[in-house]
Amino acid sequence: MSFTRLPFPDLPWQPGNHPLEEKKLGDAPGVVLLRFAPGFRDPEVCRGDHVLYVISGEFTLGLEGEDVVLRAGEACTLRAGSAHRAENAGPEPVILLAVSAPLLAP
Repeated sequence: MSFTRLPFPDLPWQPGNHPLEEKKLGDAPGVVLLRFAPGFRDPEVCRGDHVLYVISGEFTLGLEGEDVVLRAGEACTLRAGSAHRAENAGPEPVILLAVSAPLLAP
């Protein structure tokens, strides 16, 4: 059995790859808590394999020609190769849990 505790409440927010992005990283590769300030729009298109769960706020996910809004309590899966881009178009910060490959590997 493998068990890794992720004490997100005790971890500090760290700068992300964008000035309006912060993250908390535990000891499990592929698991991150993300916080996007209002106005965040990822300049990069991602094609990674993810499960996203919105903890608070309203999160916009740009998918090939379509925007999908996910609200607190909602989740989605994105398979590797699916082009997507994160955005916070709302007035409140967005906090979401992202689980990505390699943790998703069978």
